[in-house]
Amino acid sequence: MTNADPSSSVEGIRVAVRVRPFLPQELGSSSCVDVNGPANQISIGHSDKSSRNLTENGGRGKPKKSFTFDHALSGSTPQHAVYDSCVSALVASCLEGYNATALAYGQTGAGKSYTILGPSAASAVGIDDEVSREVGIIPRALGDLFAALEKSKASSAASESAASFDYNVKLQFLELYGEEIRDLLAATRVPGTKPAKLMIRDTKADCEVLGATSVHVKSAEDALLCLTRGMLRRVTGATAMNAESSRSHAIMTVLIEQTQHQDGGEKTVITSKFNFVDLAGSERAKRTGAKGTRLKEGIDINKGLLVLGNVISALAAIDPNKPKSGKFVPFRDSKLTRILRGSLGGNHKTLLFVCVSPSSKNLDESLNALRYANRAKNIKNAATKHVEDSGSAKLIAELKGQVGALAAELLRIRNGGDPTSGKAFSLDALQQLSKGHSAVVENGAARPSNALLLPPQDSTKEGGETRDSFSTCKGNAVTEDASKLREALNSAESNLVTTEEKLLEMTRERDELLKRLDDNGAADAAGTATTATTNTMLKEDALVSIVERIIFYQREMEEEMSLEEWSDEDDDQSSITFDENDNVASFGGELIRRGPRRGNEDTHALDVASGLYSTGLFLVESQSYQDSLPCFQVALEIRREQFGWDDAGVGDVLYMEGLVRACIRDHDRALILLYDALRIRKNLADDRNIAATLRTIGDLHVSK
Repeated sequence: MTNADPSSSVEGIRVAVRVRPFLPQELGSSSCVDVNGPANQISIGHSDKSSRNLTENGGRGKPKKSFTFDHALSGSTPQHAVYDSCVSALVASCLEGYNATALAYGQTGAGKSYTILGPSAASAVGIDDEVSREVGIIPRALGDLFAALEKSKASSAASESAASFDYNVKLQFLELYGEEIRDLLAATRVPGTKPAKLMIRDTKADCEVLGATSVHVKSAEDALLCLTRGMLRRVTGATAMNAESSRSHAIMTVLIEQTQHQDGGEKTVITSKFNFVDLAGSERAKRTGAKGTRLKEGIDINKGLLVLGNVISALAAIDPNKPKSGKFVPFRDSKLTRILRGSLGGNHKTLLFVCVSPSSKNLDESLNALRYANRAKNIKNAATKHVEDSGSAKLIAELKGQVGALAAELLRIRNGGDPTSGKAFSLDALQQLSKGHSAVVENGAARPSNALLLPPQDSTKEGGETRDSFSTCKGNAVTEDASKLREALNSAESNLVTTEEKLLEMTRERDELLKRLDDNGAADAAGTATTATTNTMLKEDALVSIVERIIFYQREMEEEMSLEEWSDEDDDQSSITFDENDNVASFGGELIRRGPRRGNEDTHALDVASGLYSTGLFLVESQSYQDSLPCFQVALEIRREQFGWDDAGVGDVLYMEGLVRACIRDHDRALILLYDALRIRKNLADDRNIAATLRTIGDLHVSK
């Protein structure tokens, strides 16, 4: 059983705004952002000089706007100060059993990936001291998590008691490219195979991604190697605003399970997770100069961020005093918002990093990001601990829950003024018990340690007659209810007897019918076997008759052909041509067959192949494409066995099978067969059929 922390309360999302320094290409540009660190205030707008220039040039200078957040960090704030002031408390909460999320949002090139990771993916492993000082919050958080877990394990091992401590940490790393979820830690796929499909399953206050790879890590170094491997697989690209722009949203999840074994076989399990989210930057196509694939990626990024903004606006508009007011939140409009469901209005402790540019060229984008953050700080999350107890601790927790429920019900009755209560709980004691706290029991009454016991009411004083009359009325009502229940019980017993008699009668009828069926089945078994044998023989005779007719028809057609058509120069040429006037499923013309001369091969096998080939042609003309495929496949095997792989007849069958595959939309297989037929016809220098094959391949490419 998972218990919520009694001391947990609703708290808002914490927001930290970080202003990056000027980039080399922004030198000469004026600053539009002022940071007041002690007051955690950000002011944005044109400077006085810029405003005067705008006024002189006929424009209107906009006044500066001020925003207050939980943290305001200037461009000179080092990485370790960002982590210590914003993220270290979140790591401690995660170790206590709370779910946590660190989210980075901002314009492309504003420093989100630098804040989350550091200068580059390679710096996550800490190459040297100079680089390690610049690493982002993920490497630092992983280091602190494992250091705290190892410290707890070492202190438990050093203690003299039988208690022990163990932990298990797993890592997941996903990216959201467009609306496709990709697993960055999945094993390398075999070429030609499709990646495993990842699906999102919603839970009560969170979600999980089914099919995602979970890598067990034993140290911070192992986790950082997984992080580096995943970052190398992430989709990045160059734009006019950022040479290494992230083209997807990255979500790394650290799953932590801590197990504390107590004396007597009891144990406590604490489960939590920490999400690190690096969102792709919002961008304008005119500013980034994106085209083609980069433009489509930018559209997908802005679409997902727009849905995220709508979710934040909807959550910020919910009244904390009326959390179930029926306000619709469009979580399901995007996979990004579905994954972040627990972080936005759920049971996580969430920190939102908003990165902005100080350059006046990016004033509009920076102002939009600050407005985004100002709405997000109004979202309320109900963070809870995830602790599972066993043994006496579990029993105590269950009893507290039961006592709390009973106290809440009793409190409801007391507020209604039930006069039957004698020596009762005080209101303070009931309120404490309904929240799961314990109460002191004295002389049959319960009270909290700081509450007074209500005096028992004396029935001999004023109001005693009222209570006596109430008890008499209550006894009469109970007697009436008992008589009604007795009558209902007698009626149910009579109905049960009637139903049982009907059931026995139906059972006897069923047994008689089963006996008749067994007698009839034994008599019909011999006749059925004879009929099946006769039907099989009839089918085989019909098949033989059809094949004989096809072979006879084929021989007659060959005898009627003129000997001039079987000249020596045509002996090894292909026998299928296409006229341009007719059309067969948009891939060829009328079929005219002129078979090659045969030698001393197996005449019976060749007759079967010719019959199957002619049957396939007939089925193609009847547009029975699926039925024609077995005919061509068997004919192909026979001709290859008799004449080899480069015979003209083999090319004819390959061409026809490819044509049929194209008609049933199996384009990939059709192209393979047609190119094989083209190879054979090129070797035989059959110009006419080469042209027909090329024309069919071209039509297939157009239709594909």
